[in-house]
Amino acid sequence: MTVRLDPRLEELPMMPVSCRSCGAVVLARKSSWTQTSVQWNAVAAAVDGVLPLADHPG
Repeated sequence: MTVRLDPRLEELPMMPVSCRSCGAVVLARKSSWTQTSVQWNAVAAAVDGVLPLADHPG
């Protein structure tokens, strides 16, 4: 099955998204129908309790 490309997704800017639990704000955008890009900053990473639990390099 081929994933349908949507050129509108290429034009979307990063948008602020707030955590309902802690209020941390990250930037996010849909990169494709199957991928969402999230950009954490130091303040959000320090406030949110989920990121330290994530399996990430570094």
